[in-house]
Amino acid sequence: MNEPQQPYAPRPNEPHAPQPQPYAPPAPQAPERRRLILPIAITAGAVLAIGSVVTALLLFSTPKTEESRADRARSSEAETDRDPSPKTERPQPGSDADDELNYGPDDPEIDGTGPVADRLQALEDRYQQMYDDGSLWDLMPETKENTGAYLAFQFMLTDMRSATRFGTDEEQETQFAKHAKRLEQRLLAQEPLGSDVTYELQDGRTFTYDGETGEVGLE
Repeated sequence: MNEPQQPYAPRPNEPHAPQPQPYAPPAPQAPERRRLILPIAITAGAVLAIGSVVTALLLFSTPKTEESRADRARSSEAETDRDPSPKTERPQPGSDADDELNYGPDDPEIDGTGPVADRLQALEDRYQQMYDDGSLWDLMPETKENTGAYLAFQFMLTDMRSATRFGTDEEQETQFAKHAKRLEQRLLAQEPLGSDVTYELQDGRTFTYDGETGEVGLE
């Protein structure tokens, strides 16, 4: 009895045999672009809060303000032509050079005794509530400059709080607590906060705060 024949299968070297394909590694993906604006972890609620403050800033914007800004820009260009020496940028909030964070034992701290991140969060929340209910303007006039300073103040607090995620010792936490108190004092005294802030909004505009003059910009 004849055995059933097996289906013909070409061998690898025969003309019609499927040849193994060489291994091709997947094409490398292009690295994701990152834009460093300000090292802040913004929650959805914070984004909404920022939007309300920016809206308030827009209400204070006038053509006169834009004209004076242009005049200052032209004056600055003239100064640059006369003095070509490089200008040193002021430190960003949270940097080691910002006030050098070198406070003494007699300098006051913000309220609380727990981890500094929780104390900074509590301070942020308190001022957010004061802004929302309007009681902040019982402590100082509601102006474009003060509104911008409030927003910059919140950015700086959040920046310091975010920095604690990378690990801080007791001395660093004490310096953060004292620096936050100094910022609060300057805010309520309507003094420049001492650090520049630049933040790009979701709609492409840029909020700027000049820590030396207290000038606020939204472009």
